[in-house]
Amino acid sequence: MSKKKVSKKNLNNKNVNKKVKKEKVFTKERIVSAIIAIFLIFTLILSLTSCMGTVSLEKSAKLLAEYYVKHDQAALRKLGASSETAKEGIETEKAERKKDIQSSFARSGVEATDEQLEKIYEAQMEAIKKVTITTEVVSQDGDSAEVKISMNYIDAEAIDEAAAEEAFKDIKDGEKNSDKLKKECLEKYVNSIVKGLKEAKPSTEKNEAIFTFEKGAMSWMPEEMELFTEGIDSLMSN
Repeated sequence: MSKKKVSKKNLNNKNVNKKVKKEKVFTKERIVSAIIAIFLIFTLILSLTSCMGTVSLEKSAKLLAEYYVKHDQAALRKLGASSETAKEGIETEKAERKKDIQSSFARSGVEATDEQLEKIYEAQMEAIKKVTITTEVVSQDGDSAEVKISMNYIDAEAIDEAAAEEAFKDIKDGEKNSDKLKKECLEKYVNSIVKGLKEAKPSTEKNEAIFTFEKGAMSWMPEEMELFTEGIDSLMSN
């Protein structure tokens, strides 16, 4: 089990924070899943309504993690965000993630169709929604507290490696890297990565980290949102 306390210092330590890496599409090197795109949860702070009661510390942490990891709009609404805010954050993140995937393909001289991008994105979300997230209050001192967030993960790296092998297994040494061949590899890769993600099972081990939260008017929020999102990113990988 991996355990750490999230701080600026250890997020800069490459041995502590596992950075999410960009895809290397159409090489026989490891192909890694698309990076987690811009997280818009900060908009929640602006959309909270004064009529709701205070959400507990442990519940606040779990709902924030559920929204960030699984794109659970209902979780954000429970914290007081409007349906429009919750939906807008997810739609923007989705567009950015698909853009990142397309950029990776473009570097290899191919362009995925919107249908292919949608398939990959939907498969990624189907896989990550299988993950289990738990929270536990470690300590609390007035309006400041530490919360441990634990979660298992999807081994996306292994799935990507398998998809890459499938895409390139029939390519002969010295074979011309034609546009036709690239498109064929693209189709094989997309089909394989989608299949692998849909069939993926969460890990048996869990990663965990401790985050500092501060009490707001209606819910508890991470002391520093950037550290929260980077810390959660590190828990989502092997």
